[in-house]
Amino acid sequence: MISKIITALSLLILLPIAVSGDESLLKQAVAKQKKFAAATQFHSLKCEPQRQFASFTIQNVPHLAILETTNTKSGTITYLAIFDLSLKTVHFAIASYQNGQNGSLAMPGFLNQFKNKQPASKPIKRGNGVDAISGATMSTESLISALNRSTVDLKKMVD
Repeated sequence: MISKIITALSLLILLPIAVSGDESLLKQAVAKQKKFAAATQFHSLKCEPQRQFASFTIQNVPHLAILETTNTKSGTITYLAIFDLSLKTVHFAIASYQNGQNGSLAMPGFLNQFKNKQPASKPIKRGNGVDAISGATMSTESLISALNRSTVDLKKMVD
């Protein structure tokens, strides 16, 4: 199960470069991904069918991660949240969105709203720091609810 988190992190490195179509940048990204994999120490904290929790260290900096698939009214969303040890979000990404009607959830403007949040101590609320995407309000609500719940569970694991 921890391999899902490694794969998701690797995709975050490779995907933007692959989309650009620049072969030399892609080769650099692949080299960066291999270096990342070699320099990273992963430890599974807990694996469930829909959620995986992990701790990992990159260049001696510890991090925590949640990879979760949550149900929405019209499909599923899989997200990856990476935290520092204070459980502040340092990276947030949508790994997949099985609805296909609104790709806006994967847009940087939406995703950046989740950075520097501490949902374990101050739950995220729609309209209070995170704005919903028009046409994806219910999906945004499902995502926020899952992240808040899972971050509280992660906090219990590391306290």
